[in-house]
Amino acid sequence: ALFPQIPFRFQAPEKWTPQQNGDYTLYLWFSGLNGEEPDVPASTTMDYQVEVYDYLVPRELALLESFSSINCGSCALVTPILRQLIDKDPERYVQIYYHPLNYENSPLYWFNPKDHDLRNDLYEIFYTPVSAVGGMFFGGSDLVEEELLELELDKWSGFDLTGEWFVYESKFYFQVQGDVFLHLDNPEKDLRLMVAAVQDSVFFDTPPGSNNEKDFYSVMRFFAPDANGIRLTPEHHDSINITMSIPWYPELEIDRMTLILFVQDLQNSEIYQAAYMVYNQFMDPDEPDDPDDPTFVEQHKKETFRVYPNPASDLLMVYSPDGNPIDKLTLFDNTGRIVRNIPNVSNRENTIDLTGLHPGLYILTVLSDQKTFTYKVSVIH
Repeated sequence: ALFPQIPFRFQAPEKWTPQQNGDYTLYLWFSGLNGEEPDVPASTTMDYQVEVYDYLVPRELALLESFSSINCGSCALVTPILRQLIDKDPERYVQIYYHPLNYENSPLYWFNPKDHDLRNDLYEIFYTPVSAVGGMFFGGSDLVEEELLELELDKWSGFDLTGEWFVYESKFYFQVQGDVFLHLDNPEKDLRLMVAAVQDSVFFDTPPGSNNEKDFYSVMRFFAPDANGIRLTPEHHDSINITMSIPWYPELEIDRMTLILFVQDLQNSEIYQAAYMVYNQFMDPDEPDDPDDPTFVEQHKKETFRVYPNPASDLLMVYSPDGNPIDKLTLFDNTGRIVRNIPNVSNRENTIDLTGLHPGLYILTVLSDQKTFTYKVSVIH
């Protein structure tokens, strides 16, 4: 039997290549169920709408959302297993950990009950421990396996996104930019851009619940602007460029926070892309679009410097064709961690050694005359 909470896997015997863009209906024919012979169909009624595009991009992250309860003994057993799974490959997997069951008075829940409730309502959580991988999987956390995350990563994405964030004078500023390849005029979809702030860990001196757990990891603290996200409309049909600010929580330590951005359809919970945001202290909180400000993060004059080859494998070249000064080069991985830092640069042409870096997306910042230029760099081996 097929259970709605356990996804089945299906691989076609032949690769299907559509002849043109557009909407198609995929019919699934089940056979061999309930002891029937392999050639006896059980149903021909299931159909699935698919959209075909001539260009999409790879997924950057597989996002696991786990919903728990601070008094749940099963949660205390399953949660460490999920954390080990995510920690195994943080450049490909990421987790957001929620405490949505408000009747148990969880201190983690009460930090930000509104955002917890919105995610709770989206997935209709009524028991724990339960987990979700977008529209791929929803069910008991004990059923989560690495193959689910790999299947999520195997999907192509219609969004190529980068994000930066900064905290200044008790305000949280963030900017999301990217290219959009999907059609955003489908009335059956409710696509939202979500920005989630996750704290690496929350520790208690004594267990706040009845299951003796004192240590919690990858804890959701807030969404920006909230867990309803930012609705994507046809005006975003080619690109996204959003800059916003909300009050910062002073009790949160900046260096212990990770910001995750993702696009989700609130109609069916499908996640279309997920990526880490980079902490950028050079973001200008007052005039983010004022090029005369010395702390302006230059995003548009990409021709000022040449960064090649891209993708790169062993060496990355940064060249200043007009002789503009290069004061510092910094390379960040997709968690915001600095992996290469080259200060006091004076050459017109510079080389960054990529040896030992994992394949994936990186952010290069070029500091020139008190302005910062940012570039996305793909590393392959």
